[in-house]
Amino acid sequence: MSFSIERYKEESKKVDITGIEWDSVPAYPLSKGDLFCLHYMMDIENHVPLYLSHLLVTRACMDPILTAFLACWNYEELWHGENIGRLLNLYGIEFDTQERIAKVRANLGFQNSVSILSTMAGSWLFKDFSAVYLTIGAINELSTLTGYGALIRKSGHPVLKDLLSRIIKDERRHYAFYFNSAKEWLGGNERAQKLDRWMLDRVWVPAGQGVKRQEEVDALACICSTTSRARKSCSTSMPGSASCQGFRASS
Repeated sequence: MSFSIERYKEESKKVDITGIEWDSVPAYPLSKGDLFCLHYMMDIENHVPLYLSHLLVTRACMDPILTAFLACWNYEELWHGENIGRLLNLYGIEFDTQERIAKVRANLGFQNSVSILSTMAGSWLFKDFSAVYLTIGAINELSTLTGYGALIRKSGHPVLKDLLSRIIKDERRHYAFYFNSAKEWLGGNERAQKLDRWMLDRVWVPAGQGVKRQEEVDALACICSTTSRARKSCSTSMPGSASCQGFRASS
């Protein structure tokens, strides 16, 4: 594997926020759409421990490289959420982080138990389950760092750019692990490739879907779209397009 897990373990740490000009944050206004994106991103970053709990009842828990990565990944994602929350607080948006996290998790209800059981069952039924998990991980990390980049460009906010650029560096490392691990697992493994394609077509959803409503997922996609053509297509063809249009109108 071209990704060094030993190097990653040595270098893993909470995102470095040294030198970020927090006091300057309120001087640069953010649109309602930008703030919506930050709330969404914060909630999903803070939701990572629950994703982790699902993975640790699968075959993944038997792989020491995977579990080493997951331990570091979980810690790094925690601080992504914490710092996005800190930036939101500087706009006078007050919330108790622990209460918000608890509420998001409580809203999942029975769905969370079903998800854990189905993930566990799928894992032990299919030997190549880890290939599916790694592929989905690569897709989600790439879409996450792409979304952060889009928000940087859309907002034009220098402090937000500084913070998200640092978070993106972590996400790129996460993507590198998932991509290289999936590539190694799938290479020359026709059975795994077929299972991977079949599961992606039927199971994969954008990062945050299930935690967030479909309308919120659609709105995030619309707001972060980088071209007018993409935004027009989104507003006319996606479910929940009314909410997308509303957030764009506020931006």
